[in-house]
Amino acid sequence: MKILDRYILKQFIKPFLFAVVSFAGIIVIATIFEHLKTILKNKVSLSASFQFFSCIIPSVLIQVAPIASLLGAIFCINQLSKNKELIIMKASGINIKKIILPILSASVIISIFVFFADEIAVPYYAKKAELIKLVEIDKKTPESLYQNISFKSFNKYFQIKLYDSRSKEIQGIQIIEQALDKSVLSRIDAATGTWQKRNLDYEWTLSNVMIRRFNKQGEIKTIENLKNKKIYLMYSPEEFSEINPETMNIVSLADHISSLKETGYYPRDKYVDLLQKVAFPMASFFVTFLGIPFALRSKRSGAATGFGISIIIAFIYWTSMSIFLAWGKAGIINPYFAPFMPNSICLLLGLYLLQKTRT
Repeated sequence: MKILDRYILKQFIKPFLFAVVSFAGIIVIATIFEHLKTILKNKVSLSASFQFFSCIIPSVLIQVAPIASLLGAIFCINQLSKNKELIIMKASGINIKKIILPILSASVIISIFVFFADEIAVPYYAKKAELIKLVEIDKKTPESLYQNISFKSFNKYFQIKLYDSRSKEIQGIQIIEQALDKSVLSRIDAATGTWQKRNLDYEWTLSNVMIRRFNKQGEIKTIENLKNKKIYLMYSPEEFSEINPETMNIVSLADHISSLKETGYYPRDKYVDLLQKVAFPMASFFVTFLGIPFALRSKRSGAATGFGISIIIAFIYWTSMSIFLAWGKAGIINPYFAPFMPNSICLLLGLYLLQKTRT
């Protein structure tokens, strides 16, 4: 890495880290005050309160990463401009594209980090925070009974009439196995069942089982009655009893959507949530890409100017994101395009402003 690139990155990283800590701190403090009355009223222990607020931190960091990246880029360029370093670089024959390349590279790395954090850390801690809030803070009993659960695992389709999450008991189980041409190979009906974790898989024990196997013409070939039958799956009913996209990663949410689709339901809102998990982590790059030409074209430099530009761009981005997501879920625009529209607008507008910027 060149000395100049390291210097520019240093000017970027300082305000970026400051913005991450500041904005995350503000959100966490606001959340504390939001729940403080309930915590005091229900006499929540200090340990439970600390666990809850610790668990929301990964989600908060993901949310503030784009605006922190934007702020870091604008402050970096403003600082270079304020110290006349930007003019010296241009006078030395350094193209503006080479000057902004380290900043854009850093924003790409931030986007990649956000993506993996959103896939690995956020679902786990969001689910944990959700449970702590329900049980420890709100003093409510988690819902235990769930009806009409359906999902897909490879070529098998599962339908469960009733599931009790406390006892892990299942009632009214139907499993349909299909061939590649969608013809039915077999159907398993079980009156009851239970499940338990076995290493990386889940062991389901079904009781009072009837297995029907079909030929290619769809006629029953054999019928087998069993007292008990064990099957091993990648999922438990817990993962499909109640769906919150924040507590799921892309793979689990995509599987859930696939299972809903196979039952004849088109989950438009879930498609938007799924694609948003791809689009939002990239926001750090796109808002930074848009913010750079604004900083380069600004005739004033300084912390107030940089902060003002960052807030305006961030407000426009989040507002447009909310609108496009709502339109996508309502079917006003294609749900496949809705989550990517704010990023596309930032890219096109950023390209236009960069072309108009004197290099």
